[in-house]
This record gives sequence, structure tokens and C-alpha cells, in this order.
Amino acid sequence: MDKKIRVIVIDSGINEDLYLKCYIRNYISLIKSDTIKVKDEHGHGTAIIGMLNDFCKDLIDITVIRVLDEKCSSSCSHLLEAIDISIDLNPDIINLSLGTEDLSYVEDFKVRCKLANEKDILLVTTDNGSKYCLPSMMEETVRVKKDERVTTEDLYYNKSYFCAIGIPHIVPWKDLNYVFVNRNSFVTPYFINEFVGRKIKNNMFSNNEIQYRMRNEVRKIENTKLIRRKHECVKNIYWYQIIVKITTKIFGEFNHNVNLFKQGFTMSDCIELLLQLKLEFSVEIPFTKFNLYDFEYVSNLSNKVCVLLQET
Repeated sequence: MDKKIRVIVIDSGINEDLYLKCYIRNYISLIKSDTIKVKDEHGHGTAIIGMLNDFCKDLIDITVIRVLDEKCSSSCSHLLEAIDISIDLNPDIINLSLGTEDLSYVEDFKVRCKLANEKDILLVTTDNGSKYCLPSMMEETVRVKKDERVTTEDLYYNKSYFCAIGIPHIVPWKDLNYVFVNRNSFVTPYFINEFVGRKIKNNMFSNNEIQYRMRNEVRKIENTKLIRRKHECVKNIYWYQIIVKITTKIFGEFNHNVNLFKQGFTMSDCIELLLQLKLEFSVEIPFTKFNLYDFEYVSNLSNKVCVLLQET
């Protein structure tokens, strides 16, 4: 399949310095003050696009529509306008990691969700923890939420919505920074990643057919228990020694057999470790593939790095 999966991200824009493997088809801003493409003054949009870039690489192209300002806020009129523009562009997916609790707009969203569904466009949505959040409360949308039982990139299903990672994980942010996040609004890329992989292999099926198949084929969350990762054996001594060296440089001497966080290791230390690994050893690894559990033991982290290096 030569055709790329077309994704529209309605959000806060994108950091123009973010390194991308995916193709940015177009930049559209509904923020009048924009002078440089769709500069992300908050960071949320950069996080979503950065995740999609690392997960899907060159299998997708993205149109960026900015509706969120530096405070990550917008108006319902801007959001509805962005959805209208998106539907007219006829993508495969519209990513909406945002919403409103103003239910006076129910009918406006209902009309647009129905139209998108008729055109085989997947509206991938989430909520802020409230069941009364538009447009995610619409049955025509694909709903994704975090669940603390999910500690990997795997996708699950729970009766009416998909479940993704529910522990802190790393995303790119504005000004070339990285941060840990753990909110519903950052899990839609996990659905899109799974969908893209299936669409590439089964392009004879419609987008809606594929997402309905996913509901039946991914694991069910009710059968899942939270399983903490064990202390793994070292699989590659070379990378293990490198990461031990960097960890010692950042943190000082530590006990290799004790959880790093129980010894005082912090989230900032985790990000600094990856940055040092990238700078000192020219290692290109996707930061968005790492979550908090990956850093509990140096052996686990070195094993994860080896796996990711084999994938690049």
C-alpha cells in the first residue's frame, strides 16, 4: 500500500523544531495571532504529533489545525469550524484530544459526527474524566481512555471505548523539552498506531470496518490485572554498562538490584538519562516509547534500549 494514512490533528499546533519522519501536509490556524505556521505556545499539540511521528513514522501524513491557545483553551465555535474544515479535507482520521462540557452544542456535534461517520472518517476522541464531554460522548466517535492496568503500548477494549497506557510516559513538549504525562488527552495516538498498522495490511476494508474489527480482536481490559514488571536479567552487557555509566554520572552510586525510584531517582533524571544517551553516544531512540516503569532498573532500561535500536 503506497497511499499514506491521512491524519488531521486538531490541537495547539506544533513546535517547528520537532524532528519529523512523517509528512506534514498542511498547517491551518484558527488563532488570529499566528504568524509562524501554527506555532505551539502550549505543548499539547507537539506531544500528540510527536507520538504519532514516533509510532507511525512515514506511514502517515498529518494536517495540523491549531485551535488551542497558550493556555490550552479554545471556543466551541473554533472547534466546530476545525471539524468542518477537517471533514471537507476527507482524511482517514481526525484526532480530537480535546473537548467541551458545554452541552448546548450537542446537536452541532451530532451533525458533524454523523457526517464524518458517513464519509468513513474516524473521529478519535477522549474526555477529561467527565462522561459529559463533547464530542467523545457521541456514539459515532472512537473513544480512547487511559487505564492504570495498561503499562505498555498495547491497546485494549472496554465495552464502549479503547483503553491505553495509564502510567506516566514521555512526550515531546514545546521548546524542545520532554515531559512525563498521564492523562486521557495523550492516549489517542495508541489507537491510531494500532489502526494504521492494520489499515496498511488490510486496505480493502473501510476505516469503520477496521475499527469495528479492532473492538473484537484486541484484548479485553476486564480480563487484565495490573502486573508490575520484574527485575530483568541483562541481555546486552555493552548497553548495560553504558547506561550504568550515565546513571552514575547523573545520580551517583546506586544499588543495581534495588528499584531506582526507591533510591531517589526522579522523572527529571529519567529524561536527562535519555538525553545524555542521545548526545554522548549518538543514539537515536524515540523518547515517546518510554514510560516510568522502564526506568525502575538499569537492566530493564538497557534491554528496552536494545529492542528499540533494533527497530530503528
